[in-house]
Amino acid sequence: MAKNMSPTEKWRTEYRHKSSMDFNRDASEITIHNFRSFQFSDKNDYTWHTRNYNLDQLQSVDLIQSHWSGKMIAHVFLSFGFSNGDYVSFSIETRRKSHQQFSVWKGFFYNYDIIYVVADEQDLIGTRVNLRNEQVYIFPLNLDKALITEFFINYMSKINALKENDEKYHSMWNNCTTSIYKIAQKTYPDFKFNWKLLVSGYASQYCHQLGFIEDKDYFNKQQIPIIPSIDETFSHQIRRELG
Repeated sequence: MAKNMSPTEKWRTEYRHKSSMDFNRDASEITIHNFRSFQFSDKNDYTWHTRNYNLDQLQSVDLIQSHWSGKMIAHVFLSFGFSNGDYVSFSIETRRKSHQQFSVWKGFFYNYDIIYVVADEQDLIGTRVNLRNEQVYIFPLNLDKALITEFFINYMSKINALKENDEKYHSMWNNCTTSIYKIAQKTYPDFKFNWKLLVSGYASQYCHQLGFIEDKDYFNKQQIPIIPSIDETFSHQIRRELG
């Protein structure tokens, strides 16, 4: 008789755990539970940790656009930078079971749960550049500190809401890009919807059109190169390579 899978066994390895966050508002301290990292070693594997950050040190947010199927299609996510050099990235993905492969068409029929992965850039950028050979670009967003902080807190609220509740992914209306829009619109109500958000490869173009990405960062974009040694200096390395 086949044994029933435990809740952690039914998911693909990279989606085994949902993240959650505790927020001590008085001290501006965030504790992230199930913070994911990818270990580049002889046995590549995902690991989960508890990480602590202070929102007073939050200073930047970058839009990451990773093209895996031509110019029009990209996986889009955000990476928040702290003054100590750390980055916390939020990637909205399909939470697939061990037997499931991703299909855009199946995503139109609510075949997948959605998951907000909270991870470092070694994981979310490093695997896409070094292992999947995707074309990845970083676009610094032109936002003031107060807006960046509110943006981060709104992500946290959404992630905590999903901790005990499941939500379905939809390839158009609840995907990596349109879900970011919903959080961004809550943060900045004047942020209007545009068709470019449905064609994810044009998300950066729309942000530039609105002034959230400066000309020098948009027109001089460079693809992140393969980094031979991926370690805790990865975020610094890729930004140094890009000048």
